[in-house]
Amino acid sequence: MEDMYASETNLTYRQSGALVATGGELTGYKLKRASVSQWIHRYRTNWGWNLAVSCNGGEDLAEFDNIRVCIDYSRSVRSSLLSVFLPLAVMVCVVLCVPLIDIHQHENRVVIPASVLLVLVFLQDGYKKILPPGLSYPTLADLIYAACFVLTIGVFVGGVITANVYLAATGTGDSLAQALNAQSHSIFIINIAYLIFSISCLLVLTGRRPGRTSP
Repeated sequence: MEDMYASETNLTYRQSGALVATGGELTGYKLKRASVSQWIHRYRTNWGWNLAVSCNGGEDLAEFDNIRVCIDYSRSVRSSLLSVFLPLAVMVCVVLCVPLIDIHQHENRVVIPASVLLVLVFLQDGYKKILPPGLSYPTLADLIYAACFVLTIGVFVGGVITANVYLAATGTGDSLAQALNAQSHSIFIINIAYLIFSISCLLVLTGRRPGRTSP
């Protein structure tokens, strides 16, 4: 009502049917609620009109009556798990199993983490496309991806080190291979503990719980 000031009008909303037609569902999101409320739009100027001063009671104020419609959506948990976190979980499972590869196949200990790093970059880029551009804060998925990047880089570096140790000591028999395999099994358990601990900390620090979504 920009042609009439708030002191001259009093808009009300009388509901005569569904506020959002046909359910209002968006792909990947759930409609939580929709509401209508009266709202006063305030401008810190009178636009140079004397009438604004008399109607709004201030030299630097202009108020207009509005009706505000608020629609609150939340991300679907199932959609998030399938489209964002399921591909990530598959890649993380591959990385976690790398230390279980026999040291005789040391090439795979280096190649697989390097390939997963590249896949994670594309996965994160694809996930970013479903978000509004230019966010000034990291989302929960961003933090989880960061933890997975750290894990993958650690496995890659560990694979390079064990491969170099094994190749440098070629000819010493199977005792070294058995020792490296046993050490890698311990690293496998450490990686799982790191992943569980880091994701749990992220959930706590961001104030979220499994099964909840944010608008």
